Amino acid sequence: MTETSEHSDQPVDHVALLRALLERGGSDLHCKPGSPPALRVGGALVREADDPVLGQRLTAPAVAMLAQTLLTTDQQQTLLQDGSVVATHAIPEVGRFRVAVYRQRGSVAVVVHAVPQQVQHLEELGLPDSASTLASGQRGLVLVASPVGNGATTTLAAMVDHVNRTRACHVVTVEDPAEVLHRDERSLISQLEVPTDVAGLADGVRAASRLDADVVAISDIAGRDVALAALDAVARGRLVLAGIGGNTVRAVVDGFLELFSFEERPNVRQTLARSLSGVVVQRLLTGTDGRLLPVAEVLVATAKIQEVLAEEARMGELGALLADGVFHGMQTLDQSLRDQVRAGRISEATALAAATDPEELRIELLRS
Repeated sequence: MTETSEHSDQPVDHVALLRALLERGGSDLHCKPGSPPALRVGGALVREADDPVLGQRLTAPAVAMLAQTLLTTDQQQTLLQDGSVVATHAIPEVGRFRVAVYRQRGSVAVVVHAVPQQVQHLEELGLPDSASTLASGQRGLVLVASPVGNGATTTLAAMVDHVNRTRACHVVTVEDPAEVLHRDERSLISQLEVPTDVAGLADGVRAASRLDADVVAISDIAGRDVALAALDAVARGRLVLAGIGGNTVRAVVDGFLELFSFEERPNVRQTLARSLSGVVVQRLLTGTDGRLLPVAEVLVATAKIQEVLAEEARMGELGALLADGVFHGMQTLDQSLRDQVRAGRISEATALAAATDPEELRIELLRS
């Protein structure tokens, strides 16, 4: 990354910055005192020292003014109280953005994520067909995870879009914040945003039952109350699509259970085993063409998978079941990496760097 020594106390032209982000095909804009704005393009942070908009180092007052421009008065108050805040910001004829403002080293910094103007279809994302199958279910819990910035939000929105295009039903999304705007197609879409429409995610999920929802989409299983509300929605016969943290299927399941006390977990484990339809864990890697593409680990809740999930002592069997479950649409991360290398979409070096077991993957690739 190149740098410049110029500083600017002048107010930041936020519209010009966000236009620059979109024009360069970037996903995120980083603004912090002492550095020029940085864009994430193709997975890497880049700076443009010679650009009149992106080339000047930002001062603390300039970044603070930028944050003030992007946040409402209530959101600014949340920043003062909590030290960070996440919100959405829309500019007519420019785009819609997720804004994260946080304090660091006594000053304010800003990260802006560009929300796609159009929801991508699941088929366009390059995920396994089983992702569409899971989104087509009538009932059950589907968990979608990725490391931060690796596309879980995009995939969750694409699953909602899949329901919207293929099923005549009522979909209620509960989001903090609401990023992607869905237009009614075959479905009716109601989007509840925290805190504008509901006090919290759990409140929104519980409200969905009163709204005659067939499908509930939750931006994040962010705590025990949200997890309980999601399980209750499944018990009431709904399909629940939900984001959650985790880098592997095993980590997602363990993370869900760890939201509960040690005493609660045995009963919750049984409920989760009965409720879970599937898990999609994805990661974005730079392909041989320079573009980002997903690799994914996928669990589909067969009867055998449900048996294993119900018994903590058998969780060690999960990896082998994923690897052997290709017929049911399952795969491990390393199987996904292997297939992408064989198809010429990613390099062997990229795959090995991302692999769960690099040595085993190396042997697999030598066999091909």
